[in-house]
Amino acid sequence: MADTCGLTRVFDFQLLKDMVAVSEATSWAVRTSVEAKYRALRCHIAPLSTNSAEYNKVKSLLDSSTNRPMNVSVVNIYAIHRAVEESVFNGNLGNNRLLFHASGVKNFVGILSR
Repeated sequence: MADTCGLTRVFDFQLLKDMVAVSEATSWAVRTSVEAKYRALRCHIAPLSTNSAEYNKVKSLLDSSTNRPMNVSVVNIYAIHRAVEESVFNGNLGNNRLLFHASGVKNFVGILSR
C-alpha cells in the first residue's frame, strides 16, 4: 500500500508540474481557450469530419474491438498532431498500425507534453 501511495504522489506532482508549464505558456490566463492550451503543449487538435476516411477507420476499429466496454458510442474523434513527433516519424518503414491506449483524463497533459 505504501508503494501505491508513493507512486500516486509522484504522478500527482508530475501532473502539477505539467499544469504549471501549460499555465505559464498561456500567461496564467484564467479563461484560456482550449486551443491555447493545446498550443502551449505544442499540439494541434482538430475534430475529424464524420465523412472522412480517418474518422471511419478509427470508428470501425473501435466498433470491432472485442475489449470494448458495453454501451459505448462514439461522439467525436479528434486528430492531435505534434510537429516534433511528425518531424522524426518515418512512415516509410511499413507495418504502421493504429494503437489505442486507455488513460485517465488526468494523464493527458503529461502524455501530450512529452
